[in-house]
Amino acid sequence: DDCSLSSSELPSSIKDNFESGSVSQESWSLIQGGGVGSGCGQLSPHAHGDSLYFNGCKMRQAITRPLDLTRASKIMFVLQIGSVSQTDSCNAALDQADTVDRAVLLQYSVNNGVSWHVIAQHQPKDFIKAQRVSYNIPL
Repeated sequence: DDCSLSSSELPSSIKDNFESGSVSQESWSLIQGGGVGSGCGQLSPHAHGDSLYFNGCKMRQAITRPLDLTRASKIMFVLQIGSVSQTDSCNAALDQADTVDRAVLLQYSVNNGVSWHVIAQHQPKDFIKAQRVSYNIPL
């Protein structure tokens, strides 16, 4: 009946640079359709080394473990969708009509994933080069 968690048990932040070569079980509850790798190269000049790289079929998502963000103010990350070189392992198929359906969504849930709310939508054409993004956490 109740999907809430006690905030006193939850971490208040995560920081993951994926340098360990694997996904941190303390930070992430689900990585689907991807994993740690460098399929699109390094996200320079903003990040170096491995990153979360999604190239799987169907649903692609990264879900953090539940967090207590009552004292946090920002969500920051580096994002690249495809690459300028559009290689076989790293492309966003910008010439196809359904490119808008390939947007990367930043969402949050306050009821353990029962419902999701969109913070931002990132279109492939706008993130063909790596960019650092920052968003205010909704109240």
